[in-house]
Amino acid sequence: MRFKKSDKKLTVYSVSGNHTISFGIEMERENCDKLLGFAIKRKDVTEKENYFMRGFKVFKKTVPNPKAGELYSTYEHPIQSFTWEDFTAKPSHKYIYYFYPVSGEPKNLKYGKSVSITVRTEIINDPEAVHDVFFNRGAASSQAYATRFQNKKPEDVPGREAFIWLSRCLEEAILAFIKRAEDGSYGLKGCFYEFHYMPVLEEFRKAIDRGADVQIIYDAKENGSIDKKTGETSESFPKTENEKAIKKARLENYVTPRTATKSYIAHNKFMVLLKDGIPVEVWTGSTNISKSGIFGQTNVGHWIRERQVADNFYKYWEYLHADPTGKELKDQTETIQEDFGVGDLGDQIKTIFSPRHKETMLETYAELLDSAKSASCITLAFGVNNYIKNIIEDNTDKSHLTFMLLEKDAADISDYIPEHNVVKAVGSYFKDPLYKWISEKSPMSLGLGKHVMFIHSKFLLVDPLGANPIIVSGSANFSPGSTTQNDENMVLIKGDTRAADIYFTEFMRLFNHYYFRWVMQKMMKKGQKPKNNPAFLLTDNTWVDKYFKPGSYHSKKLNMFREMDGFK
Repeated sequence: MRFKKSDKKLTVYSVSGNHTISFGIEMERENCDKLLGFAIKRKDVTEKENYFMRGFKVFKKTVPNPKAGELYSTYEHPIQSFTWEDFTAKPSHKYIYYFYPVSGEPKNLKYGKSVSITVRTEIINDPEAVHDVFFNRGAASSQAYATRFQNKKPEDVPGREAFIWLSRCLEEAILAFIKRAEDGSYGLKGCFYEFHYMPVLEEFRKAIDRGADVQIIYDAKENGSIDKKTGETSESFPKTENEKAIKKARLENYVTPRTATKSYIAHNKFMVLLKDGIPVEVWTGSTNISKSGIFGQTNVGHWIRERQVADNFYKYWEYLHADPTGKELKDQTETIQEDFGVGDLGDQIKTIFSPRHKETMLETYAELLDSAKSASCITLAFGVNNYIKNIIEDNTDKSHLTFMLLEKDAADISDYIPEHNVVKAVGSYFKDPLYKWISEKSPMSLGLGKHVMFIHSKFLLVDPLGANPIIVSGSANFSPGSTTQNDENMVLIKGDTRAADIYFTEFMRLFNHYYFRWVMQKMMKKGQKPKNNPAFLLTDNTWVDKYFKPGSYHSKKLNMFREMDGFK
């Protein structure tokens, strides 16, 4: 949901998802002459709590030696930014935020008149909504995890508390979808690349015991290799793990191995719910049924309650169930949805299945990314394809902001980022203590990452705060292989502001988390130091300058909120 509140000197914009709220703060330059930042107080109307929010940065004059991992009240150490996110919100809550302009000196702060804005977060798992969207924490490598759980592996934390914190309702949503198959009148047709997280498999077993018609297609392709020195054969991934878990859960009679076209992968992660034989709901997204998928790398689960979409996914499932070759499947996927361009979107939800004959849809995604008026956002787990590289080459500093969130750095686009208004963040963590921040563990060392450690989600947003936002989300990695070779699915949604608000707030949460770590990591590798110690707040108002520089990243980021449509 979107909100706006203003007085004569201060305007506050907010966008709320279900767990995250993003804010934009606007002031005239003349009112910022002595501005040291904003003290932010949150009143939780739902849980009857009232307190000032806390942050990591402090004034050196008042806290010369901040404690590692400690958070400090913004009443004494204000936020020095015109954009801010609250990552600690809860679903279905009503909050009132008070923004106080702060001036004076660190040891003698003065507080201006506050602007209060009432915000409501989205209901999670709303049966009346067409779309429900669930993001895991995706930040095992964080100060929050390190301080809360002392960098222990999740299984070493009592009461599954670490798993619950990391899942942030993603695991619960997967289980809730399976539980919708209440009796013999229901069916569940699934298709998964990784299928070995036991609690989910056991929930499928319970559905079978309730009489539901459960059938799962899983990747069972032989791709093990022989070590030339030892002669040993490595296990096929994810086939070996999948089949061990399937046997343990007693699902052998309810699964179909996907084996055809061994050089490509069966990369889907979806299931269809049927009622009396009719497809009614779909679960899709980027989340593998694995421990790392649910708790480690960033992932999203997308629950769609729309019969035509469910029917399309079920048709695709039936094609896959016959274990066709890639050539056979290409003919079938395009009967469900032909290739289309940016001028053929319409208002309905489109379902795009792979493999396809040509890379046309990959080109369409790149054109969508470039068509935004205000901003576009994309997550890229396995690099930046040539269509995207080529289409943003003619962008200028007057173009819209393009945010890229990557698993690994794409060095070949780094040279033209500033000139082309492209801003990227890359999966990173603090390997060693830095300033007043404590060291963080990598997802791999926590047992939560193997092939992908940080960014695994696959989604694209076009003008997410506009009146007609576009979302593209699913299992495909915006790559040639995911378009013309692998089994994949994507959905394109236009005009659903509720779903767009959830995706946007979660994207900004993840982007800001990794952007700071990546920039600091790059500087350390080069032996550079920031101009100002990032642990400390500035004691003057020079931090505001970047927000008033025409065409700058920070001014354009704030403009996203100024140009927001549909606020209350």
